[in-house]
Amino acid sequence: MKAVIAGLILSLVLAAHLATTYGLSQAALFVVGLAAGVILYHAAFGFTWAWREFVTTRRGAGLRAQMVMLGVTVAVFLPLLAAGQLGDQPLRGAIAPLGRLIQTPSPPRHRPGGSPSAATAPARAAGAPP
Repeated sequence: MKAVIAGLILSLVLAAHLATTYGLSQAALFVVGLAAGVILYHAAFGFTWAWREFVTTRRGAGLRAQMVMLGVTVAVFLPLLAAGQLGDQPLRGAIAPLGRLIQTPSPPRHRPGGSPSAATAPARAAGAPP
């Protein structure tokens, strides 16, 4: 419990420092990042664990936490993006065309010698372990 209280105090001090030094927007970004980090921590650091836990044991606490986090994020950012600005700061989504590597699959990679096992064939012939 002492660690939680110390973390909260340190977070408040850091948010206040960010607000006075860099402005309220940086402090708000810090708070949003901190909240997302706490949610992901309680969801075991990632999306796959919560889905695996739900499928194997039917416990959906982590999955519900992720859905709440996604819902809150959408509920906050959708109106901001629709308004187009927050104060004097313009807001827009990051929209860009797909890169060439995403549009076309990369060719298969081959090792020198034509096959994946050609490079190890001489060593195997000499009695070395594979």
